[in-house]
Amino acid sequence: MPYSISSKVQETIDRIKEEAYAKAKAKEDDDIASGKKLFDGPQAAMLSWPSLSSLEDTAVPDEERFYWWHEDTVIVGTEQKLRCVRADSMRFSRGETTYFSARRFWDAFALIRALLLEDGATVEDFLRLGPTLLPWTFGILTLARRWDANGESHVLVGIRSKELAGRHVGTVSFPGGLVKPGETIEQAARRQMKEECGIELTGMCPGYAIGHHPNAGSTTFVSVADAASSGDVTDSFEWKGGKALWAPVASVLKAIEGDTTAMVDVFRKAGHDVNEGAPIAPDAADPARILLKYVYPA
Repeated sequence: MPYSISSKVQETIDRIKEEAYAKAKAKEDDDIASGKKLFDGPQAAMLSWPSLSSLEDTAVPDEERFYWWHEDTVIVGTEQKLRCVRADSMRFSRGETTYFSARRFWDAFALIRALLLEDGATVEDFLRLGPTLLPWTFGILTLARRWDANGESHVLVGIRSKELAGRHVGTVSFPGGLVKPGETIEQAARRQMKEECGIELTGMCPGYAIGHHPNAGSTTFVSVADAASSGDVTDSFEWKGGKALWAPVASVLKAIEGDTTAMVDVFRKAGHDVNEGAPIAPDAADPARILLKYVYPA
């Protein structure tokens, strides 16, 4: 029998949400007073968790379809081993929320997850039910590739500015953001790249890897795309130091695996003040590893 939420657990969820909402409303005032940039507005919402689909499935309005790149593992003895990386055809229903509506329930996310797990749910159960319990946004991060004169591939990376009010401030991430109502994930990727970096994407590689925000109802799709071979990266308040930078793919992979030395050097040579060990944003690290190491290696 699939896990279902009892009336008693639902009462606790409702109380958690009420408390989180009140706390978040108060924090918004503090963030605005401290000068952080908060932009409310309509955002696309995930109404159901992605499920397998096929070409024979009938398309329905307000639905997103995509190919999901993920690792397929097998247990060998007591160890979990990688068998392959594969792409499955997926679909989910989408609707609309606002940034503030979703943000006000961020603090409820971890508490509701812990409540359901204690009640016997699995992590998969929580993800399946999550979009029905909380406003669940989804966004896109793009690994934009460009090759230098020596044939070495680079991707755009940056450190999220303290001027932002999100929960990944100070982490290394890739250009992107939330999807808006009425636009596809790919359209959002192209828009965000232009807004944050002034760079045109000339081609999107098929499929996405998926990351999960560890403490908010939000899912991150991560893609690989080719960037125009010319054009300078423009300034943006969203990045520490004013802009994202081109970093060798090899340095990004090393950083994901824990050795940030080479990537930190890229930022320091550009005059950006970066501490050793600057972390990759938690919703970006694993999807980027899968895509750059296995699916679209340089």
